[in-house]
Amino acid sequence: MTLKERCTEWWGDLRKIWKADELQGIERPVDVILFVLKTLTLTELIQLLGWNWKDKLTSFPDWYVFGVTVFLGILLRWSPSWSFWPRCLSVVIAIYFLGSVMVYLLNVVLLDHKVFGDPRSPERSLILFILNVAQVVLIFAILYSSWLPNLGSGEALVDAVLVFGTVSLQKGVEPKLAAIQVAIDVMLLAVFLAHFVGGVGRDPKESQSQRFNRWDSPMKARVTIEYDLDPGDTAPLAALREREEQRWITSETILGLRSAMVKVELIEEPGLAWGGGP
Repeated sequence: MTLKERCTEWWGDLRKIWKADELQGIERPVDVILFVLKTLTLTELIQLLGWNWKDKLTSFPDWYVFGVTVFLGILLRWSPSWSFWPRCLSVVIAIYFLGSVMVYLLNVVLLDHKVFGDPRSPERSLILFILNVAQVVLIFAILYSSWLPNLGSGEALVDAVLVFGTVSLQKGVEPKLAAIQVAIDVMLLAVFLAHFVGGVGRDPKESQSQRFNRWDSPMKARVTIEYDLDPGDTAPLAALREREEQRWITSETILGLRSAMVKVELIEEPGLAWGGGP
């Protein structure tokens, strides 16, 4: 696929979002913005400008998320010992990945499942979400260690975990930075509750629209009635079945039901028969 074809496909997806009937009110402009911002993430830039991994290696996002997590861990380990400008570069990289995580998760919750279909596996999405949470903690650990040069990487990681749990804050750390982490942590919790909890364990073959329409679709009711026939009745079985069907078909209860169908079966045991209602 050429660059022109990939750009045409991207434009078609953008138009699909704008015209999607599933999006209501403010959802439409917000989802358009999220889709454009998602294009700036590294996986989408690679797909758009270079390697079309969507056709060749669908597991690429999984390895990408894992690789970024490892990379951030290495960055946290070594960046505190760097000089000023390399440390500033590590902060820029960390902020870029933080923005990428937020944009990706918001796309998953607000856009993808409505317009482009559900993820391949809710369990896979949950694993990736856990790695995203680890990335957020590592990113803020990098920011804390950059804010306090004397703070070691291990101490910065502990502080980031404590702030993630809203337990404590290291003295000297900018409260506004910690407040940003708490706000992002709350958003992660909202994403977890809104999307992943409800998705784990459900049938991956069942689409989102099928779940929403499960109780909106027409339903039927089946009633089974079993009763004794007159033991002295010597009519042939066919005549008995016909007579009992007419008994139920012409009853006021059946006539008051919509699209009711009556099926009577006789149990070939002395004195027993049963009939099916609507």
